[in-house]
Amino acid sequence: MDQERFDRVVDRLIAARPDGLRMRSLVVSDPGGEFVHDFTAVRSPMVDLRSITKAVVALAVGAAVADGACLRGRPLSLDLPIWPYFPEFVGRQPEANREHLHAVRLRHLLTSTTGHAEGFLFRQDVAGRDREALLDYIFARELAHAPGSHFAYSNAGWYLISAMVRNELGVGLGNWVGDLVLAKLGITAVTWVTYGRYEAAATGLSMSAVDLATVGRLLLAGGVHQGRQVVPASWIERMRYPAVRTSSAYDPGLRAHGYGLGLWICDGGTYYCDGTGGQFLIVVPRTETVIVALAEAGDTLTVSRCLHDAL
Repeated sequence: MDQERFDRVVDRLIAARPDGLRMRSLVVSDPGGEFVHDFTAVRSPMVDLRSITKAVVALAVGAAVADGACLRGRPLSLDLPIWPYFPEFVGRQPEANREHLHAVRLRHLLTSTTGHAEGFLFRQDVAGRDREALLDYIFARELAHAPGSHFAYSNAGWYLISAMVRNELGVGLGNWVGDLVLAKLGITAVTWVTYGRYEAAATGLSMSAVDLATVGRLLLAGGVHQGRQVVPASWIERMRYPAVRTSSAYDPGLRAHGYGLGLWICDGGTYYCDGTGGQFLIVVPRTETVIVALAEAGDTLTVSRCLHDAL
């Protein structure tokens, strides 16, 4: 990356603003340095990351696994069964599908393969609902497929992780993620959206583009930050390995062929996470590049296309 190329990307994003983009920040980091542009008068403003939140939570899960965290005496792992932590909700699931519920593991929550026919618990689903009753809403949704056999991009599984952390460990997900990962990266200026007692977990984490670029570099470096192994390299590999084959709807520049733990996986080793308001965290290992583009309420596809010169 050089300044001319970076400026070209900035110009494309500015030119697209009449189409509805509300850009806030762009950061491109590679071995040559870090380029930053703020589209507002506020320096690197905090922005709701939407679904990029999933990848940050996945990093914390990996750090907790490495720390030997236990829930009711069971070690936290991808094979951890979920239903024992919600016994009062098992009866909400149709009896014919309770076998599927008993087969749900932590890995299925992290990869949107719980068995629901379609994803849900998105913002439009939550609007107008009693946020204290969202667990009832989740467990009443039919598990039409065996866990692991069907991908349906969803926010529901992440909310269950948030509930498990608070109920079993006695700490809110935001503090848990902060202690395990963010604080170790020097990131403290964050906020979280809560749904009732629990952080949304799949969405609602706000931070600056510069801080998010630090998260991207942690992924690129295999979990190492300033010489410290914050998240195990083996967990980072799991995050960016396609646990399920799928595809994203973006243009060819970012067309994913699989989904890992909170990350979309593309050809050539590139991986990314994104939010519906035009937020992107893209990691390109081939060129050791991290790209962060944050909009408040932009057009995700348009932002993606504007980033081509940075890929």
